[in-house]
Amino acid sequence: LVRHLTEAARARGFATMSLVAVAGKEPFWRSNGYRPHHEARVPAGYGSGAVYMSAQLAALRKAG
Repeated sequence: LVRHLTEAARARGFATMSLVAVAGKEPFWRSNGYRPHHEARVPAGYGSGAVYMSAQLAALRKAG
């Protein structure tokens, strides 16, 4: 699913994808090329420990 979304965004000309990692999933998203932005404020509704993250699409692996 991650590869599909990445390729779809790349094909449509997006340079960046962003998300909010919740439930301790920051390591998963890091392993998929996302970098945290701890300085970014995340709404409380996401829960404690939620982290805003983004990835430059050109830097992510292309689906093989």
